[in-house]
Amino acid sequence: MPKKKKFFADIEFEALMDKAALVEDLLDAETDRGCALIAGAALDEVLGGLLRAFFINDSEICNALLHNPNAPVSTFSARALLCRGIGLISDDLYHDIDTVRYVRNQAAHFDRRRKHGHDFLFQRQDIADRCRRIRSFPGDLLERFPPRQIFEIFVGMSTACLAEHAILWKVTADNIGEKFAREGMFDLVPKMNLKSHIRKALKKQDPSRSRKMRSSKHDA
Repeated sequence: MPKKKKFFADIEFEALMDKAALVEDLLDAETDRGCALIAGAALDEVLGGLLRAFFINDSEICNALLHNPNAPVSTFSARALLCRGIGLISDDLYHDIDTVRYVRNQAAHFDRRRKHGHDFLFQRQDIADRCRRIRSFPGDLLERFPPRQIFEIFVGMSTACLAEHAILWKVTADNIGEKFAREGMFDLVPKMNLKSHIRKALKKQDPSRSRKMRSSKHDA
């Protein structure tokens, strides 16, 4: 009987999944500013992982594109744009990732003209409005959660799902073939149903955490 072929996984990509699993808990423990900054960094990293799985298996080329000084795809916005531009993510997911980018930038920069920056809070009107327009969050549940919780839930779920896809397709590319992996990515990654995943996760959520989320609504 022939031996089953053992697939190998890139250690870097296994670490990506471990980090993604911790994101929602990290966000929950942070200040508003810290939450926004970590969210941006987490999505930036998993988008880089997704692109790394899509690119050819050449570390020198990939580093030149993603990590080296002045690399053309080293920023959060560039990675999101490229993923959308080549069709790796849906328009709705790109819209929501851009919301995270906006919130991250508001937390990171001081706008003297609008007197924004040091006062960053999720209850600030422009931030709250953006969070409530996240398309991947079930519309009928938006009013049940304050803006920060909507943001945290979306970032936690999208980071985990994108990291899972990055690992799956990197393993596929390394063990079966890059062409097969890219075809699978184009077919399946844009079809991710985050809205359904979020709805299911909220149904299974620990009741005490759910009560905590709702009790903080008056702060929004």
